[in-house]
Amino acid sequence: MAAMPSRRQFARRTRGVAWGRFEREDRLHRGMKDRYAYVIVQRGGWDMWVRGRTYSVNPGDVVLKQPGEVYRDLRRDGPSTFEVVLLDGVATSELVFDRPVLAADDARVRPLADLRGAIAANASGLALEQAIAGAWRALGAASGTETTLTRERSAVARARAYLRERLVEAVTLDELADHVRLDKHHLIHAFRAEMGLPPYEYLTHLRILRARELLRAGLPVVRVAAALGYYDQSQLHRHFKRIVGATPGAYARAHRS
Repeated sequence: MAAMPSRRQFARRTRGVAWGRFEREDRLHRGMKDRYAYVIVQRGGWDMWVRGRTYSVNPGDVVLKQPGEVYRDLRRDGPSTFEVVLLDGVATSELVFDRPVLAADDARVRPLADLRGAIAANASGLALEQAIAGAWRALGAASGTETTLTRERSAVARARAYLRERLVEAVTLDELADHVRLDKHHLIHAFRAEMGLPPYEYLTHLRILRARELLRAGLPVVRVAAALGYYDQSQLHRHFKRIVGATPGAYARAHRS
C-alpha cells in the first residue's frame, strides 16, 4: 500500500534538527527514514512491523527510527496525532535499537521530549546543543551494545550497504547475491523477511528518499530524475507518487520556504 501523506500542522527546522506535528487518518502507512528520527505519539495507537516483528504503539510512546529501516503499519485504531523529530547529524557509531518502541514511562523518553520542547520553544545556543546531545545519548542508550548477526542477517546488512553505495546504478540480483555470497533465491527470502521488501523495491525506496532530499534542496524535478538514473520524469513520478502519496512537483512546492 502506498504511503498516504499526513496533514502537517506545523514544522520547524534549526541547527541540524527538525520537528513537526502531524495528523494521520486510519490509512495504513509504509516507509523509511533517511536519518535517525523518533515519533512522539499524542493520540491514537497502531500495530507496526519492523525487522520481522510486530510492535504495538500507544499514546505517550516514542517510536525510534533508524536510517534505511522499513516500518509498516499493520493496524490502526483510528486517526492519530504525533510529533516527529529528525536529527541530521551522524551517530558516533551505528545505532541498532533493541526495541523500536519506548513506553511512555521509560526514562529514555524524557531527553527525547526535552529536545522536542527546546525546538518548539525556539531555543538556541547552548540550550539547544545540550538538548540535542541529550537526545543522542538517549538514542544510544536504546541501542544494543552487541548485535549477533546470523549468516542471513549479515548477508542482508551487506546487501543494504551495497545498494546504498550503488544508488543510481542498475544493480542485478546476480551481482548482489555474488557480493553477499548467498544464493539469490535465498537472498530474496532473507531480505524480505528482514526488511519487508525484496531488494529491488528496497532500492526504489532508497532512491525516493534521496529524491525527497534533492527536492527539498530546490533541485528541479527533471534534474532529480536524471541524478537518480531514471530515464525520464515519468518513471520518477510513478514511483514517487506510489511511495510518498504526492507527485514530485507537489512535494517540492509544499517544502519551499
